[in-house]
Amino acid sequence: MNTDQLSLIYSDSSSHDVNLAAAALHGWNQEYDQVDMGLFQGSLENLAGSGIQVFRERLNISVAQFATTPHEQISILVPLELAHQGSADQARNICADGITLLPYESDIFWVCGQASDYVVVSISIDLLKPLLCDEDLNALMQAQRSYAVNLPAQRLVELRRTLPSLLQGHKDDAQILSPELRNRSLQHYLADVLLDLYTGYDDCGGKRDWRPLGNQHHYIVRKSMAFIDSAEGLEASVLDVCKALNIPRRTLNYSFERVTGMAPSRYLRSVRLNRVRREVLTSSEPIGSIAARYGFFHAGYFGKEYRRLFGESASQTRMAFKVK
Repeated sequence: MNTDQLSLIYSDSSSHDVNLAAAALHGWNQEYDQVDMGLFQGSLENLAGSGIQVFRERLNISVAQFATTPHEQISILVPLELAHQGSADQARNICADGITLLPYESDIFWVCGQASDYVVVSISIDLLKPLLCDEDLNALMQAQRSYAVNLPAQRLVELRRTLPSLLQGHKDDAQILSPELRNRSLQHYLADVLLDLYTGYDDCGGKRDWRPLGNQHHYIVRKSMAFIDSAEGLEASVLDVCKALNIPRRTLNYSFERVTGMAPSRYLRSVRLNRVRREVLTSSEPIGSIAARYGFFHAGYFGKEYRRLFGESASQTRMAFKVK
């Protein structure tokens, strides 16, 4: 392996659009929907090397995130600040006060609250093979859902302090360490973090208990999203979703409240407005035609709701990105 392959690459970016924020993270196939009202502001710090990646993302308002975890990497999410907003860990699929093991090479969906701040660490399977027995390694690779572990308070505080400092201190290390030493040092530290989380012991001497996340409420929301993304669901109402899933409205309402922190009517409207925004940004088709395709037939109502969610009109969105 040559020195170039062992070098660490640091990048940082900021964005006022969720689509640009989602695209800024290399190696992750993801899509963001802004589901809270106001002007979006997001920032990303990313440090990537041979077999490792650490990134910190900060989002000022609630965003629905759809992502596929990287190929042949084990990933964990460490919350620095995650607001509950009425949702629950089990339904949201992410632990707000502990560590989340993200599913291996699988899709993940969750809705972060306002002022979210978190760090994600990814480590390649090749780095972990010499350190884990086959049983533990296979268990990590077979995880097709999120798992959470609640650490002792002091250990969580330590991780919340140390991981952001890795990003902040990379320039200082570059002045005193070779690229190979920096990369190997970070490899060893991150591998130790994951090994301690997965194979370590709690304060009572027992093996740490990883509990599965995601429940029936999360499943219902995912099925609802799949339906409205289908051809027959583009213009579907909340009642149409209930009929398609064969569930009572109160069940749908409760599921969305637990997973997203908001009512299904508001959430689904926000998702459709995001679909419109993406097409406004990527095509020259008349805005009214795009809006109608997603069920917004009244121009006045569409304009009011679009501005309420994004803090600008659809024509301003298109003009701003044409200028850029």
